[in-house]
Amino acid sequence: KVAYKETITGKAEGHHRHKKQSGGSGQFGEVYLRVEPLVGEENDGVVDGLLFKDDTFGGSVPKQFLPAIEKGVRQVMVGGAVAGYPMQDVVVSVYDGKHHPVDSKEVAFVTAGKRAFIDAVQKANPVLLEPFVKMEITVPQDAIGDISSDLSGRRGRIQGTDVLPGNQVVMHAEAPLSEVMTYAAQLKSITAGAGSYSMEYSHDENTPPNVQAEVVAAFNPVEDED
Repeated sequence: KVAYKETITGKAEGHHRHKKQSGGSGQFGEVYLRVEPLVGEENDGVVDGLLFKDDTFGGSVPKQFLPAIEKGVRQVMVGGAVAGYPMQDVVVSVYDGKHHPVDSKEVAFVTAGKRAFIDAVQKANPVLLEPFVKMEITVPQDAIGDISSDLSGRRGRIQGTDVLPGNQVVMHAEAPLSEVMTYAAQLKSITAGAGSYSMEYSHDENTPPNVQAEVVAAFNPVEDED
């Protein structure tokens, strides 16, 4: 399974009102928050890709419930908001909310924070990041054309070629991991077993919209029992 990551590219606001009444005391918590991409040098206070800010005033959300809201947000950071993959590089600012003197409990604000955060992320142009690998592919010289066209069909990019003795070449390329997970079989068939390759993680890039749509469509979140 490819280790995609989720992040956001825009700013948005989210809101959720969690209210549950079922005999005895109920649960109540309401949260308004903003999200934006975490960029640059904002490293103070960042934990696991999240900068969490309290921008409330006037006691709209009592201070003792802010850790519960952050807990709900962090559950989404781990489990994803759009495709079930961990999130990174997000700033969350809680700026308003409501509480009830009897029914407001930690569990209510965990749920409200979680749902408000998902609401905001889905409006903030979320993107999936996919891992790219660096590849070194050693093949006979007459296979260069076939290898190049195969790689471009896998969204790969040839970075350069070095000629070796014995009519061999080393091709340097970058490609999305999702497209080259079964590359050994393809290389074997193109070169009749005469090629070899190595790969290592390079960096993450935004997935193309069609790939993102497929991964998101395959995500079936299980709703929490509130």
